[in-house]
Formats: sequence, C-alpha cells, structure tokens
Amino acid sequence: MGRVLRLISFFTLTTVLSIPGFAAAGVIVPCPGAAVDSSPAITNALVSVGPRGTVWLEKCTYYLSGPVVVTGSFNGALRGAGMGRTILTTLPDADGIEDVLMLNWITDLDNPGSPGPTRAPTLFHFSLFGGKPNRLAMSDLTIEITDLHPAFASARAGWFTDALLAIITVEGVKVSTEFDRIELEGTRSDELIFGSNVCYGIEIWGELSYWPAYGTKRPMVGDHAVSRSIFRGFSTGYNFGEMVNSRTLVCGNRFVNPVYDAVDGGDMQASRLHVTHNDIELSGAYFGIWLLGLKGALVNQNRISGEGGVGIDLVSGSRYKILNNDLRDLTVPADSFAIVLGADTSDSLVVGADPASVLDLGTNNRVWPGKAK
Repeated sequence: MGRVLRLISFFTLTTVLSIPGFAAAGVIVPCPGAAVDSSPAITNALVSVGPRGTVWLEKCTYYLSGPVVVTGSFNGALRGAGMGRTILTTLPDADGIEDVLMLNWITDLDNPGSPGPTRAPTLFHFSLFGGKPNRLAMSDLTIEITDLHPAFASARAGWFTDALLAIITVEGVKVSTEFDRIELEGTRSDELIFGSNVCYGIEIWGELSYWPAYGTKRPMVGDHAVSRSIFRGFSTGYNFGEMVNSRTLVCGNRFVNPVYDAVDGGDMQASRLHVTHNDIELSGAYFGIWLLGLKGALVNQNRISGEGGVGIDLVSGSRYKILNNDLRDLTVPADSFAIVLGADTSDSLVVGADPASVLDLGTNNRVWPGKAK
C-alpha cells in the first residue's frame, strides 16, 4: 500500500485525500439496534453537521427505506467503523415487496439547479450547486444492495425497471470528493435491464439532468479520488464525466464481476485522470476500463483478469499513456483485443503489451512491447 500512497502524493491530490479541518468532533448517528428506517437520521445528520464536520456511523447495520438526499452545499464527511463493521442496506416493506426506495432526480433540464423530474432512483444523492466549494468524504463502511427490486414501484414505468441508477451520486459545479476504504455491493441479475440491481456504484457528474443527451451548462470543477475500495456486482463500478479543470484518481481498488465495465468516464476538458494499481476481475463484462474524450490520461499497472470483451477500450481522445498493465489472465473473444485504440484516438502510447493484443485504429499511436521504466 506504500506504493499506492506514494502515487497519490505524486498525483498531488493531498487536498482530496486528507481534507484539512475534518475534526473528530461531529454528529454520531446511533445504532438503532433494530430493522428500522435510518434514512431520516442519516439525512438530518448530514444536513446539520457544521462545515468540515464529520457524521459518524457506529459498528452496526443501518437499514434504509428511502434516499439520503443533500442539496445546495456540503463540506464534510460520512465515516463508519470499518468495512464489514458499518453496514448500510435496504429495508424491505412489511409485506415482503422490496420496492422501498423513492425516486429522486434533482436538477431540471430547463431550470438548472432547481428540483426536476423524478426519473432515477439513487440511494445517496448529493446535488451540490451552492456557490462555495463543496467537499464530500466517505470512508470505512459497506453498502450492500441485495434486493433484486430495490427501486420504488413507480420506477417500473420507466426504463430503470426495478434497479437503482446508483448507490452514490454526486452532481454539482464546485465539488471535490474522496472515497476511501468503502465496500459497495450490488447483485447481478439477467432479469434487470442493467444486468444488475444497480447501474453505477458511484457516479460523479457535472449535472445529471442533461443525461442522456450529455453536455451541461455547468460542468463540475474539483478533485476526485477513490482508493482502497471494493466494487462488486454492478453494471459499472465507478463512473465520472462532464468536468473541466479537474483531477480524478482511481487507485488501489478492487472491481469484481461488473456487467458492463469497472471504470467508465469521459468528457473531461482540461482535466487529468490517473487509473492505476486497480485489480479488475471480469466475468463476461464488455470492458474493464472504458474512456472517451480525454487528453493525457494515465492508465498504469492495473491488473485485468477473467473473461471480457476488451480489457482497455479508448474510444476517443489523445496522448493516453497505457503503461505496464497486466492483462495476461484476461480472455477475450477471438475477434477482439485486450486493448483497443479507437479511430478517434491519437498520439497515444501503449507500453508493456504484446502488439498482437492491441488493435490500433487511431492516428500516430505507438505500441511498445517492453516495460516502461
């Protein structure tokens, strides 16, 4: 782990990974000791905690029957007693019908920043469009969604069917996030549209109301890091996009059994991305890492194993550095490749890969079989 921490320091995200001023004092959400809804207690704690304060969750299982929604501004942390010690999960209805989470879609396409149509169910939704810089840290907890139908009944009229859009959604303008030592778990199911009861483990976007048309009038600016965490059984583990002048680090995580891909992102103007030292275990997923529209992103020393369509798929962008990734235990179809450089990529470098395992459709890309120093 020392290697990971050195890389984090090299990436100069210390302001993200150690947000100054987060004191031990804060708000404790007591363990209810029973299968009751803790959504209001956690929401109230997050809303009421002071700037740079911490909401603490005890060694306990907390049940949720509604979303935890924070709007406007937030500058604080949510911390548990450790992965597997602090557990959050959904609370089934008394009649056994597991449609317990309300829908929430915070921003509105025609009136950005105002409450909008309820289109997508999310467990934790931070809609942070306040004028001051917003910071969110989450660590040392487990969130598991085992219900095959966790979304509220009215969601079944939409194409989300019974699944959650995400366990954690963060949207806003001036926002930085840190996720460290968290375990997020969904449940794969062929009967659901995403192939899982949760589409995204974590999604970080500038303004979600503009999806699926993409683009936003207010892209996000900030620093983002996810480290030493576990993502299991989602359609996509970590998703990010619609940013400008931002830095994102995905480092030292484990992604297990995604349906679509483990790391998925793009549309980040004048921004930096490092995806490094992650362990990605595929079982029929389309991709391990899928990126588009980036410039100068580093994908370094990740291990991708199992069976998948493509290990690293770069759709568009320039000056990618794909260095020393271990894809020896990855199996792809006979008509596919471990690494694909799309037609809209250019001036990118792949080092440490068998040239026969790389499909280069772009312009002025280079593939070097040796290891980078």
